[in-house]
Parts: sequence; structure tokens; C-alpha cells
Amino acid sequence: MKAVRDEYAKIGVKNYYLIHSKDYSNPHEATIIKLLTIAEKMNYIGKKVLDLCCGSGEVTSCLEKYDHEITGLDPYTTEAYYNRTKKTALKLSFKDIVNGFLKERFDCIISSFAMHLCDESMLPSLLWKLCEISNTLIVITPHKRPDCDNVSCWILVDEIVLDRVRMRIYLNKNT
Repeated sequence: MKAVRDEYAKIGVKNYYLIHSKDYSNPHEATIIKLLTIAEKMNYIGKKVLDLCCGSGEVTSCLEKYDHEITGLDPYTTEAYYNRTKKTALKLSFKDIVNGFLKERFDCIISSFAMHLCDESMLPSLLWKLCEISNTLIVITPHKRPDCDNVSCWILVDEIVLDRVRMRIYLNKNT
């Protein structure tokens, strides 16, 4: 299988997910599970969780064993998510969130391998909207991007790096 990053560069993120919406899976799932297990043990994840850009359900599948109420959200991979988790994901994009289509409150929002794909000009608005619906944001990323601490109401409280994957935990400055 070709590297996802290379495919993003070649055909674009949207086209990649149009082609792979049914068969997408994150090749870093084992690392994601280890990081989420750490976050769980440190009590960063509350009861009600938004799996933001849920892909094929890697985060949801990991957290189900901890008895969380999980809502998946992804504009492209809802079929892959359903096939794995038997749950229906909300089909919303970053732009939809910025435009106010997500009103539900969550204890924690987890974005795994997705927030770095948000257009930089949209990122501050997205982070502000997420701040309005949750007190905790966990970003798992293969990059140093995005830096949520400097552009929003979030403050970085912890960062764990494992196998070159970063998990950043942010708390809402307004709570």
C-alpha cells in the first residue's frame, strides 16, 4: 500500500478519501491505541467522546472497552466506520463545524491523524467552535502541526510522543 501522505500530495486529501472511503484504515493504529490507553489511565478522557474525523473507527474501537459514549464524525469515511463499529458517524466536515452544525457537548474531543489537514486559515475558527462544545481536546498527529495552544482558547497541558506520533492534550482555558 502506498503511503497516505504521498497519496495526499499526489491527488489531494478530498480525492484520496473519495477513492478510499470504504477501505481506509490508519497504519499507525497500534500506536494510537497505546497513546489512548495512556490518556485513559491519566483520566483525560471523560464519558462522552467525539471521535473527530473518525476514519474507520480506530479511536472508537479502542475506547469502547472503557465504556465511553462515543460519537464518530467524518465527512468521507462513514461507511468504513460503520463496517467496523456498527455505529453511524455524523457526516460533517471541518467547514460544517465552523459553520455551527455541531451543537452537542462532549467531555472530550479526540482527533487522530486529522487536524493537521485543516486549512490553516480555518484552524482558529475550528478550534474556537470545538472549545464551545468541550473542555478537553486530544490531538494525535504525525506532525508538530497543528499548534492549538497559540491560536485558540486551548492550553496545552500534556504531550506524549511514541513511535514518532504525538499526542497533545489541551484543556479549555474558559473553564
